Amino acid sequence: MVPANQEFKRYLALTDYVERYVTVIHLHCIIGVEAYDHPELVQLFATFNTTVDQAMGLGMMLPSFLRFLTGISVSWSYSRFRKIFLPIIKRRRSTPKAQAADGTVDFLSFILDVVDDDEQAADLVTLTVWIGLRNLQINVLSTLLDIINAPGLASSITESLAGAKVADLNTFDTHSSQGTAWSKLRASMFESIRLCGPITGPARIISSKHPLALASDPSVHLPTKQVATLSSYYTHRQAWAYGPDAASFKAERFAAGGPDIGSTKFITWGLKGPHICPGMWFTQEAICVMVKALLLEYEFSPESVVADEEKYIYHAGVVTRKEAPVVVKRR
Repeated sequence: MVPANQEFKRYLALTDYVERYVTVIHLHCIIGVEAYDHPELVQLFATFNTTVDQAMGLGMMLPSFLRFLTGISVSWSYSRFRKIFLPIIKRRRSTPKAQAADGTVDFLSFILDVVDDDEQAADLVTLTVWIGLRNLQINVLSTLLDIINAPGLASSITESLAGAKVADLNTFDTHSSQGTAWSKLRASMFESIRLCGPITGPARIISSKHPLALASDPSVHLPTKQVATLSSYYTHRQAWAYGPDAASFKAERFAAGGPDIGSTKFITWGLKGPHICPGMWFTQEAICVMVKALLLEYEFSPESVVADEEKYIYHAGVVTRKEAPVVVKRR
C-alpha cells in the first residue's frame, strides 16, 4: 500500500486497492499458487464485475425475448477465463490427488473431483471465484473502513491481535473465539456485515393458491407465483432486532458473542435451513485474516469521520461504501 521509497501514501479511497488485494488472496484459495502466474486475472475479474452489473441492469429493462442479449458479454468473459483456467486444470488432473503446485489443497481440487468436463470445470471456477469475490470485496472493505472510522478502534484491535493464531479462529461457532486475540476484530466484523448487508436477501416463491397475508401485518398480501425477498439492509436496522441504535455502528455489539446467523434478526447469509449460504464460514475467516494483515502492517489515518447515515450507497444490487481520504503509513 505504501511504496518502498515513501513513508506514507494518501488515498482518496481504499476501494481499488482492497478489491485487488482480496482478488489475489481469493484466487489463491480457489486455484492455488498458479493464480500468481496470471496477474491479469485481477483486472479480468474487475471487468467481469462491471460486465455482470451491466447485464443485470440491462436485463431488468429489456423485454423477455431480448434478454438473451445480456448474456453475450458474459459469455465472452467466460471464454477469456477458460484460456487461463483450462491449462491449469489439465496440469492439475495429471498430478496425484489434483493438488496445487505447492502441494496444498485448494477448492479447485474439490471441483475436479466431481466435474469431468474441463470446460465446465473452468466455468465453475470462474463462477465460484466471482460469487465469493464480490461479497468478500464488499465486506473486507466495509470492515476495514468501519474500524478505522471509529476513533481509537483500530489501535485497540491491532493491540489485541498480538499473537492471534488462525487455529484459534473457529468460525463454525460464533462464540468460540470469545476471549481470544480475535474477539474484538470478529465483533467488529459481524457489526460491519450487519450494516452493509445487501438490499435483497433470502428469496421465496409464493406457492399458495391465494394471496398470502403477512403474519406481521395481515392487511398486506403477497401475490401468488411471485418472488418475495427479505432485505438485510432494512431488517438489520430495525429497533425490534437491535434496539434504538440499530442503524449505528457499535463495535462492541457482538463482543459477548456473535449474532444468531440465519435467524430473522441476521439474514445476511440467508435463513436457517438447507438454503443458507455454505460459504459463510470461509467468508468470516477470510475477512478476519485479511483485515488483521492490513492492520498489523499499516496505520490508517482518515482525514474525516464519516457519519453512519452517510456511509452506504446502493449500486447494482449491492450496498457499497462512501469513503473519506485516508493517509496510510507503514508500521
